[in-house]
Amino acid sequence: MHRSAAFETGSTGIQNAAVSVNFRDAGFDALAAQLESGTIDLALTYNLGLSARIERITLMSLAPHAMLSADHPLARGESVSLRQLARYPLILTDQALSWQHVLELFQRVGAEVSVYTRASSFELQRGMVANGLGAAIAYTRPVGDRSYDGRRLAIRPISDRLPDQHIVLAWSRHSLLSPAARAFCDFAKANFPALKINNPRKDSNSFRS
Repeated sequence: MHRSAAFETGSTGIQNAAVSVNFRDAGFDALAAQLESGTIDLALTYNLGLSARIERITLMSLAPHAMLSADHPLARGESVSLRQLARYPLILTDQALSWQHVLELFQRVGAEVSVYTRASSFELQRGMVANGLGAAIAYTRPVGDRSYDGRRLAIRPISDRLPDQHIVLAWSRHSLLSPAARAFCDFAKANFPALKINNPRKDSNSFRS
């Protein structure tokens, strides 16, 4: 759970397939501000940091999972609990809304954690975990459970009952969506659920050490 995408669409009509989309990459705080100011038309993001002034539709719901090094003691099990994870150093991201959300998960079960560091990117976080520097919690799971340096990651579902996090398409309630933006919303609603997203709850092929 690290960064989100923002979209600026042209005023091209729905019937015209030549819709121009300009992409931006932004953190959660910046993204919310850009939506409210009307700087961007749409945002594809997690449901974090969005005020009541932001309209949103849920495209997908994802469960949190634990990221461990392949030789981590907890990788021997089928799943892990938050209290088990709390015994090991935790690697967070440097996005405030993201790391606050993760720490709140531990607070739900009354577990105190030791934070090793806050990584500046998701791949850096994955690399540090794969090299045994700590454990992490994530919702995003790229295809291929390896870090950039080729080391394996062990992905385990979390056994605690936790709420899913939602991937949403968001826009300002005070902005009139262009026909192109509305067409993009319809396209996302129709096609996003068909994407194959790795889910450790259902994936029996997660790497086992």
